[in-house]
Amino acid sequence: MAATLTKVDFEAYRESKVRVKRVDVPELNGACFIRVLPARERDAYDTSINDGVHRDVTNCSARLVVLCLCDESGQPLFDDIAAGEQLLGDSFTLMVDPLFFECRSFNRIGGAALEEAVKNSEPTGESASSTDLPDL
Repeated sequence: MAATLTKVDFEAYRESKVRVKRVDVPELNGACFIRVLPARERDAYDTSINDGVHRDVTNCSARLVVLCLCDESGQPLFDDIAAGEQLLGDSFTLMVDPLFFECRSFNRIGGAALEEAVKNSEPTGESASSTDLPDL
């Protein structure tokens, strides 16, 4: 039988498990780092796409990339999320799309919820959750 975990165990895990991944960005002739989002940020991203009433995928690829971009130690690259979304939202998809797919995969955000939200961008009473979807 596995040991019973305590609050201290969860705190220790949170502090020691910053997960970052180096990703090549051929369009910029360089590389960057992306991170696994904390649960709170991941939930906020999911809700920004579909709050259960409205589905809004406007600039969702740039939004996810901005949230995931970080330095080597896992600290977010953008302090101003809105400015980062604007910057990447105005960038060519040749650079943003590969990063978006890396971020989705690294954060285990399934594609079906996003595709469904794009397809049905009208308000509904349904709620889609990316956590219900298989890994990419």
